[in-house]
Amino acid sequence: MVRMRWSLRRTLAVVVVVAGGALLASRAWRPATPAPAEPYIVPATLSPVAHAVAARHAGQVVLLDVWATWCDNCLPGLADLMALQQTYGARGLRVVAISVDEGLDSAAVQRWALRHGLTLELAYDPSGASTAMLGRPGVPIGLLLDRQGRVRETRFGHAPRASDMSWHAPWMQAKFETLLAEPPSTGTGSRPGA
Repeated sequence: MVRMRWSLRRTLAVVVVVAGGALLASRAWRPATPAPAEPYIVPATLSPVAHAVAARHAGQVVLLDVWATWCDNCLPGLADLMALQQTYGARGLRVVAISVDEGLDSAAVQRWALRHGLTLELAYDPSGASTAMLGRPGVPIGLLLDRQGRVRETRFGHAPRASDMSWHAPWMQAKFETLLAEPPSTGTGSRPGA
């Protein structure tokens, strides 16, 4: 009798598990799908140099890249950014490379850039304040600003083009397309993030 009750309990448990699994697998039951969230906009305080660059290009999509001549990982990233400038520049993307080289003047940074074939717009921040814009020092750092000056994407380090975290990844290309399709801001105030 005890053995029969134990067997009945096991059989009942198996039936419940199987029925539950069948219910989960069936098309009749589906978990609630949350609505797609708005893109997360990273709060950032732009450095004085980055703010000046953003103001100079108000109404355009701006990709700021903070780098240094001594950074081995920066040069491949800068080359990738030149390709983005060529692809989207005519539609309103401005890629600006902000050098944080201490001890070098802007002419020395300019010569280094020319020697390495860089054709991007350069800005110079010898104070290094631009490295702390996202609260995490280091280079390279990338910030993508929309036409209203909001930070819409950030990058720490350089991701190879084949990576899903690259500025060239398909989802990032879609983001560039979306941001470039937005109308320029009609406001006259300073850009956010300052």
